Amino acid sequence: MNKFERVVLTGIIEVLFFFCASAVFGQQNNNGQPTQNANNNGSGTTANIQGRWSFVITSGDGPQQLADWGQSSIDTYILQSGSSLTNVAPETYVDMEVDQYGVDLPATGKVTGDNVTITFSKATGADGYPGQQAYSFTFTGVYNDNKGASPRTITGTYTNTVNNANLSAGSGNFVATFFPDWTTTTTYAGILDSLDNGGNITPETYPASITLKTDPTNHWLTGSVNVASLVNPQTGVACFANEPLTIFNWGPGQPQGESFAMGQVFDIFAQDSLGNYIYMTGYSVSDNGGPAEQYEWWSYPPSTGNGPYGTNKTYVILFNIYGGPCDQWEGADKPFTIVGEGHHNGNDGNRPHGHRRNGGSK
Repeated sequence: MNKFERVVLTGIIEVLFFFCASAVFGQQNNNGQPTQNANNNGSGTTANIQGRWSFVITSGDGPQQLADWGQSSIDTYILQSGSSLTNVAPETYVDMEVDQYGVDLPATGKVTGDNVTITFSKATGADGYPGQQAYSFTFTGVYNDNKGASPRTITGTYTNTVNNANLSAGSGNFVATFFPDWTTTTTYAGILDSLDNGGNITPETYPASITLKTDPTNHWLTGSVNVASLVNPQTGVACFANEPLTIFNWGPGQPQGESFAMGQVFDIFAQDSLGNYIYMTGYSVSDNGGPAEQYEWWSYPPSTGNGPYGTNKTYVILFNIYGGPCDQWEGADKPFTIVGEGHHNGNDGNRPHGHRRNGGSK
């Protein structure tokens, strides 16, 4: 699945979760975000902020941005060398109407003590879109490691060069929340729902599990997906030739992207011995089904989460199948939680609802 085909997932989200109501709630000034504090790591040394970060705009979004997309946000993986910051640009997701592609956003910055400045920039015509305007967002804030506990945050202000009041006031406040890598092998259990060709939820449900670990060198995800329960009800044939499926990467520069985690999101590709594969996108959620990114909303009805924030505790999943007896199956889930930590009963009424990716250009 290439980046452009993420529009398929957009359709799933819109069908399942009715996110269109989110815009009417708007943004609250500052959203109750904490004020900045200096030297939160207490050591006087340069903070280590490398890893998954989800930046969310808490004030300054324009009316068109809010109506069409909801809050602006950027999910990325920050790389740090000394005090210098860059990011994994191809695996950076952008929920902003100013961006026509929605991914592939480079960043540079620096960290001095706990003071962080990072700029995300896109050039005119980037990603093959002639109409893509140049823009940049510069975030300036203070890192708080929360004494080593979650959530670790960066809180501060931003400026941008969007130059369109309908999309942005040009400045405002933000909060970024850190999500850890999977440094040890971790298994999640949950239930998948399927959709028919008309986008309607079918009555079938399918228990599944996902095992993840982050490669410390290239930060790709490794592991496996067990979806042995996925059987085509019309033919009785299993969707895949063998189980578990192996998580794989298409390789650098491939348009499909990698199995990777950025901010609150992960993407994984897992295949059987014949090359048939499932594509899954997961979004970290709080216990009430709201986002696990502080001061963000994307559930329905729109609401913020109630914690825990910045953890890998619970994920909601969207999926597509490519090849084999279940080619083009797609659907969502009841939450996936870490095995051994009491996963949810999966009742529909308690289901967290998927993140908006409604730009149509992913």
